Amino acid sequence: MENKLYGLLKNKKYFIFDFDGTITNNEPLQYLAHVRNCKQYGFDLNKEDFRHLIIHNQMQVIHQNMCKRFNYLFDFAKFASDLPKFYNELVEQQGMPLNEYFLDILDNFPDKHYIMLSNEKEKFLEYHLSQWGIRDKFEQLISSFDTSKVDILNNISEYMPAKINDMVIFEDANKYLLTAKRLGMTTIGIEHEFNEGDLVADYIIKTN
Repeated sequence: MENKLYGLLKNKKYFIFDFDGTITNNEPLQYLAHVRNCKQYGFDLNKEDFRHLIIHNQMQVIHQNMCKRFNYLFDFAKFASDLPKFYNELVEQQGMPLNEYFLDILDNFPDKHYIMLSNEKEKFLEYHLSQWGIRDKFEQLISSFDTSKVDILNNISEYMPAKINDMVIFEDANKYLLTAKRLGMTTIGIEHEFNEGDLVADYIIKTN
């Protein structure tokens, strides 16, 4: 671990991690799942569409963006239920390993308070963290699937008994990094192929 990153983390108490694209580089699998989902309707989704219309958005927003992009009214229930099926098939075929930097942080800071804050459903988080054998590392799983992650960040003191300056957030979405930075958190950006060059943070970890 680089000295700068170690210095930023050593005095922090609460480590807040996103899931997708952060503790695991699963964005390529997410992209392929969306490609398959659109393909069944006869539409071709490219990487720029994924980057600008899908990534880091909640399902309702993704559905709206796809309807506008292809000028087609996708049935929301089918659109939303087919996507995880395609995604799970890809995970089974290709695997979904944890990012090395995350394992390094667990090794270097075993006594910190680990929190998961993700747009994924809690059931999804429980399953994959258990599959990796790290569910017990996280004191709290906070899902923003049915709400706004920005709203949760703005009211983070309602979710954990900690001072803002004791928190550090690990994120691959710039809008959440900027919100956390405005609040006074230390921010660690996680870079991959779908957000390269976009992130503004106190420190950036490259996973691509």
